[in-house]
Amino acid sequence: MTGVRTLVLAGGDPLHHNYDYPILSLPNGYAILTNHIVMMLVAALLMLWVMPRAARAIATGKTGTSHDYVTKGTLSHLIEVICVFFREEVARPALGRNTDRFMPFIWTVFFFILFNNLLGMVPLLDATSLVLDGVINKPHAAAPHVEGSGAAAGFAGSHGAEGHEASSLAAGDSHDSHVMKLGPFTLFQDLTKEGTASHFHGVGGTATGNIAVTFALALIAIMIIIGSGLQSLGLRGFVDHLTLGTKFPLSVLMVVLEIIGLIAKPFALMVRLFANMTAGHVMLASILGFCSMAWNGVGPLGGVIISVPAIIFATLIGLLELLVAFIQAFVFTFLTAMFISLFQHHDHEHEHEDDHSHNEAPVQGELAGAH
Repeated sequence: MTGVRTLVLAGGDPLHHNYDYPILSLPNGYAILTNHIVMMLVAALLMLWVMPRAARAIATGKTGTSHDYVTKGTLSHLIEVICVFFREEVARPALGRNTDRFMPFIWTVFFFILFNNLLGMVPLLDATSLVLDGVINKPHAAAPHVEGSGAAAGFAGSHGAEGHEASSLAAGDSHDSHVMKLGPFTLFQDLTKEGTASHFHGVGGTATGNIAVTFALALIAIMIIIGSGLQSLGLRGFVDHLTLGTKFPLSVLMVVLEIIGLIAKPFALMVRLFANMTAGHVMLASILGFCSMAWNGVGPLGGVIISVPAIIFATLIGLLELLVAFIQAFVFTFLTAMFISLFQHHDHEHEHEDDHSHNEAPVQGELAGAH
């Protein structure tokens, strides 16, 4: 019954899916393995399993027939379309001849974020908590109730505050006595308790709804942006890019503004992904929270009247969140590609100028012959 109540009240805390619950903690309370780390590892393993299979299905054969160029499988078709779209429609117009150099990174960023976004929509946290709640979380013993009489009652009356403190301390000790250990590590440490205690909240959640995760992704992106810019332009060219060719003292102001822009770029990537993935879960949890509030407040009949439209609306929001999972992965990857292109040689502009000049020559010759 406790597990059913846990599932029904899952929407009670709108941020339930975004909390990063510890799994393995050191004695000092520092967590070395958390739910979101597990979800990122699962996403990475899924990529290592899905992407090579898709690559083999997309690869051309050796039979010498037209079947060599036919991709096998619906998922492989989807992955091929996404990869070609990013290469030809997103990266190539911005990066030009440097496109193939950055495509492995761009594809990896997109699919890693997408896999984490989609895994966050699977209710693993609630499902594992429902199944294992009664197995891992042992019921805590209540503090013993002592009835005093005579002198003992008088002692309790004269030392009421101390007795209450001792009773609370005993209850706290019994509550914190449930500690699970794995060697020197504490399992599922409950961070809401001052002492060492364990409480299993489930395994799952949305890693991209954790601002520390999106910060790490944005930090990797900005390191690639700056590193590739230094490699492409050189140190002098990179500094000239920051000054935009202006002279002193205006160049100092331009450098300050460009450095602020470099800081703002990963900040925008970090906050946009975090906020959008968090907002979807908050909205879903808030809507589903109406169901439990209705059942507890107005009874079964009112609960049904309120719960049915709430569940329908939550389903529609879930479909919208599925779209948002793809959109946010695309936006993060698209902006990363654009930021990389800002610090690259724009040789494609000269190529377009050369093509334009070559196309003008025959036209001028024809006009000269006509005259």
